[in-house]
Amino acid sequence: LGRSKMEEKKSVNTKLEPKQFETPLSLVTLKVPSAVCKPVIAAVREFLLRKPKVQPVRTDPDDEKVRLVILGEHVKPDALPAAVQAIIKEHSLTSTTTDITVDYSHLTIEEALKILLPEGVTIPSSYEQVGHIAHLNLKDEHTPYKFMIGQVFMDKIPSVKTVINKLGVIDTKFREFKMELLAGVEDYEAEVKQHGCTFQLDYSQVYWNSRLQTEHIRLCSGFFGTEDVVYDVFGGIGPFAVPAAKQNVLVKCNDLNTHSYRYMCTNVTRNKVKHFVDCFNMDGREFIKFCVNKWVNSASPEYTAPTKSAAALRQEKQQQEDQQNKKKQQSKKQAKDKPKVDNTECVKVSEPGRKRRHHFVMNLPASATEFLDAFVDCMPGVELAPDFEVPIVHCYTFAPSSAPLKEALKQVYLGF
Repeated sequence: LGRSKMEEKKSVNTKLEPKQFETPLSLVTLKVPSAVCKPVIAAVREFLLRKPKVQPVRTDPDDEKVRLVILGEHVKPDALPAAVQAIIKEHSLTSTTTDITVDYSHLTIEEALKILLPEGVTIPSSYEQVGHIAHLNLKDEHTPYKFMIGQVFMDKIPSVKTVINKLGVIDTKFREFKMELLAGVEDYEAEVKQHGCTFQLDYSQVYWNSRLQTEHIRLCSGFFGTEDVVYDVFGGIGPFAVPAAKQNVLVKCNDLNTHSYRYMCTNVTRNKVKHFVDCFNMDGREFIKFCVNKWVNSASPEYTAPTKSAAALRQEKQQQEDQQNKKKQQSKKQAKDKPKVDNTECVKVSEPGRKRRHHFVMNLPASATEFLDAFVDCMPGVELAPDFEVPIVHCYTFAPSSAPLKEALKQVYLGF
């Protein structure tokens, strides 16, 4: 998957002039006896100097029993906050000033960009991180400064090695978008960890949205049970399918994008849920019809609790042996032997059989409602199974904040 390791990767590095970031500061500093340092710091915490790589509390070089508590640049000697005045009075503290030069290494992203960008240009602050990739959505006003902006983000976020900017809109068919490299190495093969699952992807070829992880958990923990079958119509690389399968839910996961399908298969294997997930590379509409006829309308087998893994059995046996040894030691103390109990033959979880429920997940807000007509007359002339139940459809769509429910229902009705 992804690019060959032998392929030379493009890189972008923008040199920033260090001197333009240097700013001398003269900061109010309290001289505090070490014995009362803790209560003083607690009282003035909100006023402390907050700069990366700068310690706001230091030992006084002239007296090791005194601490220098440095306050932020917003605290002025002739207008000390009431809380600072009160603590000075309470402990009879003296104040001085500390001169420091703030450079690029001391600045946050926002502070560095405030120096770089002209007045009136919006400072970009939001971004999405996908593994080592930082994804920005810059505006037109940022275009002349985009490479400097990208360099700042890469410099200030240690785990980021690649910074990209989205160009245009997301393609509704394969959910890809054009991007440009702003800083770092052109390496879009990323690894993301969410909720105990590991996902591999090429960010330039597939769709991924880290902000959807809350929704993944909401569905997996609140709607899907081990007796259910989930049909993920627009499954991507498996962010719904893998967590659901981790909970022993059967999943049929589909995506039209061949790259997404490849990574879907890879992620299912890597997360060791192959026995719970079947992967498909089909058009969403055809996938819905196929699943309804093949599985939803077939006689639903009773739910069989999953067989415990060999590791789980070994752990269970070890726990039982530990308990037995503990009982044996206790019996020796009491000079009384107790019969040994062996429960290690239990292989299956003792749960009653249950009837399966069917869920269709349609997480493609831009166009999911357009596929709802696939449920209409999807089984012409087919006799329904005796235990047929209408499946639950989880369909996502975009709606204005002014009347979201009304607009969402309208789109659903139009879809059918």
